[in-house]
Parts: sequence; structure tokens; C-alpha cells
Amino acid sequence: MSASDLDCLSQFSKVTHLELGDCVPSAGPGAAAAFSLRPFVEMRQLTSLRLERAQLGVELSELRFIKSLQSLELIDVQLKEGFGDGLVKMVSLKKLLIIPVYKNEVRKSSHSTKLGTLILFFTILLPLQVAAINSEIVDSAVAMSGLGHFFLGLTNEWLESMNSMVGVGGDSAASGSGAEGGAGAGGGTPGAAAGSGLGAGTPAAAVVAAVPKDSFPIQVNGACEMYSLAKLFKTLSVAMPNTKVKILKMSKQATTKQFLSQLTRS
Repeated sequence: MSASDLDCLSQFSKVTHLELGDCVPSAGPGAAAAFSLRPFVEMRQLTSLRLERAQLGVELSELRFIKSLQSLELIDVQLKEGFGDGLVKMVSLKKLLIIPVYKNEVRKSSHSTKLGTLILFFTILLPLQVAAINSEIVDSAVAMSGLGHFFLGLTNEWLESMNSMVGVGGDSAASGSGAEGGAGAGGGTPGAAAGSGLGAGTPAAAVVAAVPKDSFPIQVNGACEMYSLAKLFKTLSVAMPNTKVKILKMSKQATTKQFLSQLTRS
């Protein structure tokens, strides 16, 4: 998407519903340095906005000026530090769907010692980065007291990469299954304990025993914990008693097939 494309958006001041399928800035002359939300501010009648493949941070706060905006869908978005501060300022929002992507691929590093092979989770920054982003997602959603619906989508492929990182066997939901209730529909193991204190010197067997399958890394009091999807759903539901919460599982190819208009009917 070029800078001129973004400027054109500001001319559609009476648009009520807008969906942009690829918000990645284009390359070459006239390209936008970054995806900007400023043109949307002129759309004073906008009630529903869907953005796909965007990189978004604190600039999300630009959307707070659209007082009519009630529905926001962020699909395959790379969320940057500070996005939560922008999100919570959108007090008019009633429905929110987030399907995040993460900057780096999960890698697993091993180191052989006399005691055997230990998995060194925190020799790379990725788990902490992911946990910090996930914490912002959860904290910002909880802080948005006006939300009537909150849906968080996670791909099977990403969940399997988390399983692989901690050595948990088995596959997650079958690829291509589309949106599922996940923990919200009874998926996962209710009451499963979250792992914590997964330090660099933790033996692999102890780590695997502590971490549930389909783990959601989240930062809690400065430490990275691994929540099961059931625990994540329960945590959100308790903290958001007036909000319909769903944790969705789907294949990578099905992310763009998730729509609030369909999810809120189910």
C-alpha cells in the first residue's frame, strides 16, 4: 500500500464499513514509510474496520477519534510494543477480533552437558518478546470495559511451534479446521496448571511436565508463564464478566476467513 493509497482513504468520509486486505507498505518510489492510521480519522461515520497484515503499535490510538467505531478486526497483524496503550483509548469499541503474528520464528536450542541435554529457552529473546506482546493483548482487552465481544485467534502452526519449543508431543487441532471454540468451547484441559520459572538450567523432563499442550506464553509480574488455552479462557472470562470471550484455533490459511459478523452469530 502506497502513501497515495493512504491519502485517498481520507476522501471517503461517509464510509461506514472498511476492509483492507493487505496493509503491508509497498516498496519503491512513493511508498509509505509505515502503515498510517491517520487517514482513517476523517471517516467520522466509520463503524466497522478490518485490517489485515498490518504492523501496529501505539499509533492505534489514532482510531480513538472515530467516535462511531464499534467493531475492529486485526487479522495477521504484527503487534509492536505499546499497541495496548493505543487500544485501550478506543472507548467506543464493542467488538474486537485479534489474530496476531509474531516477528520471529520459534527456535529451539540445545546444549549438551554431563547431565544430558537441556533445552535452553531463554538463550533467545523470542519467548520473552512473545510473552510481552501476549500480556499486552490480555491486559488491554481486560481494560476495555465497554467490550461486548472479544475474540483472540491463534493458529495451529503457531501453537505447534510452542509445543515443539518445550518438547510437548502431539498435534493441535487438525489443519484447515477453520475457527474453533478452543478453550472457549471446551478445548484444552480445564484447570491445567500454568508452567512458571522456566529458566535456562531447567531439565527438559521437568519443563515438559510443567507446561501444558497448546501453550500461550504470557508475562506475569515480570516472569514468563505458559498458560493452557483453558486457563487463558478462564482468566479472561473472570476478568471480563460482561464480555463474550472466545479463544479461536485455526490453520494459517484460515485466518482471513474469520469475521466478527459470523463469530458473533455463533
